[in-house]
Amino acid sequence: WSLGTRLVEIETAEENAFIANLTIASQAKFPNSASGTGDSFHGWNDVVWIGVTDLTEEGVFYNPSSRTLAPDVFWQAGEPNDALGGEDCVFLRTDGKWWDAQCHQYNEPFICEMPGGERVIPGPAANAIGK
Repeated sequence: WSLGTRLVEIETAEENAFIANLTIASQAKFPNSASGTGDSFHGWNDVVWIGVTDLTEEGVFYNPSSRTLAPDVFWQAGEPNDALGGEDCVFLRTDGKWWDAQCHQYNEPFICEMPGGERVIPGPAANAIGK
């Protein structure tokens, strides 16, 4: 990443709630950031991609930058389920729940962080928001 950022890696319940609330705040500022594309998740505008994947080993979700296992407490009931096959990426909803999805299927906003967690950058916004 040219800014030295990565998709946010959520490690605690507090951080998960912070990112969910940041997603709500960014919706207010950019209300049509995802829903106008025609390929957002079920037409929702309440999700963001986070840095969790199981690309290396199916069913083992981890944070690729830090190489740590992702917490397993934030999943929506029934998730992860790999329902469509190849659901190797994860997004977070404003309710704080995680869902697995195909990485290429949905054009959704994302949240990045700089190593050390100094700042959080919600995409597609250009402004960084202090953590």
